[in-house]
Parts: sequence; structure tokens; C-alpha cells
Amino acid sequence: MTRWTIPAVLLFALCACASAPEHLYSLEGSPQMQASGETPLPIVVVGPVNVPELIDRPQLVLREDSYAVTVHEQERWASPLKESFPAVIVDELQRACPKRHFTTWSDVPVAADSRLRVNVRNLDLSFADGATLSADWSYRTSNAPVPVVQASSQTHAGMDGNGYMAIVAAARRTLALFADDVASRLSDCR
Repeated sequence: MTRWTIPAVLLFALCACASAPEHLYSLEGSPQMQASGETPLPIVVVGPVNVPELIDRPQLVLREDSYAVTVHEQERWASPLKESFPAVIVDELQRACPKRHFTTWSDVPVAADSRLRVNVRNLDLSFADGATLSADWSYRTSNAPVPVVQASSQTHAGMDGNGYMAIVAAARRTLALFADDVASRLSDCR
């Protein structure tokens, strides 16, 4: 062996151990602020939003076929889905129901007038089919002993392009469609 062989082997080993860069994706847009001086609106708390363990992980999980999913190690969510989902739903409901002030359950400053609870059953992401969200939800006013509305929703958004950004955009659109479905069933949003 020459005196350069050992350093060359060590350099090769170090380069082989280097990992590919991670890519981070967010479902949330820029926050919407309520204008100051407005009349206080009834507060609706969104959450908690339950997300299954299979998809509530930092990595994107994509369905490959009927029985196989793949965890994409280098493609990651910028924040946990159980935090992102309520933020996106709040954003979308605020647009659909301007006579209410929506907030996430972790940001509640005072007692809420109503609560929207969401149980995500599944979020299927697939390069072939786009994104499909299945969720059960209930809406209850603070003075009602039982939910005013209790329902299930399934929304789908196809791929609009290729790659991971397109799959994230499809996931975001399924949440917007979910919020539209919720808004269409609430009497104060019609």
C-alpha cells in the first residue's frame, strides 16, 4: 500500500456515509390576521385533530399500491401534521365563514363559543392518484350537550404536476375541500 491509499480509503468512506439533503414541506400558508377594531366574533376552536400514527411522522408516507406504503426519509413535513392540519382547517374555515373567528385549540385565549373536533382516519398520498383525506368530525356549541353536527367527509385532489411539491399541494387541497364540506354543513356559514 502506498502512503496515499489509507487517506483515500478514509475519504471515500466518509463521502459514502454522507446522506442526501432533506427537503421540508409545509401545508400552511402565511397566517391571516383579523383586522383590529372589528366587532369581536364568536370563537370556534378547531381541535384537537387526531391523526393516525402511520401518517403522523416527520417523513412523507406515500401509498405504492393497495397494501404497500413507502416512508420517504429525505422528504419531510416542516411541522407535525397534528399541528399543521388544524392550522390549515382554521385558515380555510375563516375564509368560508367570515362571521366566526376560528382558532386552533392550542391558541385559545378565552372560552370558545363552539368547537370543531376532527378525527382523521387516513390521508392517502400517491403519485398516481394524488391525495385522499378521510375524516370524522363533530361541531358543538358551548351550550349544547350533544354535537350540533356530526359527520364524515372524504375529499380527493388529483395531481397537478409531478414530484413531491405536487403531492404536498394535493394534500393541501384535500384539507381545503374538507373545510368547504364542513362549512357547507354549518348553519352559520351558509
